[in-house]
Amino acid sequence: MKALIFRGDGKSGKTLLMERAVRELRRRGYQVVIVKHCPHLHPERERTDSGRMLRAGAGGVVLLADQVDVHYRPAHFPHPETGGDRLTTQRLHAALHGLDQDYVLVEGFKSYPGPLPSLVFVRSPERMRELHAGRTVALSGPAELEEDARSLGLAFFPLAADGGSLADFIERHAAPPPAGP
Repeated sequence: MKALIFRGDGKSGKTLLMERAVRELRRRGYQVVIVKHCPHLHPERERTDSGRMLRAGAGGVVLLADQVDVHYRPAHFPHPETGGDRLTTQRLHAALHGLDQDYVLVEGFKSYPGPLPSLVFVRSPERMRELHAGRTVALSGPAELEEDARSLGLAFFPLAADGGSLADFIERHAAPPPAGP
């Protein structure tokens, strides 16, 4: 199993591009699951986004919230332990262990420091500098940021990116989660 994190600003296109990537990865025969960071769980909104991922072909969606974890299609997953009041990077890594999918796409964890590679979604050069850290391997955002991304040696995906280029990128850059939960 390999993972890649889609992190960044809200309403910046993460779900849109993940949906395209899931659809293409499934078309290529891969099993895909989504793990989503939901610090302030909004059940209706999360159910809508989760439904989009399931319709695109994800084998399931795990929502990691501060107080409770929610699993859509839970037969596909082990139940990660709920970890207190604040969601941590360790809890994310623990949730990834035991998943038997080919790829896990993680949405959220805006300030994730690594070691998993991430595709960062931003709306401005200032946000790019704030969020670019750790294992950032690509950026997504307004087209005018492409040159800035390339100057940092990062791939760039506009919001119009097709599922094929995203799937190719995921195949090359997703990485196994750190050893041990």
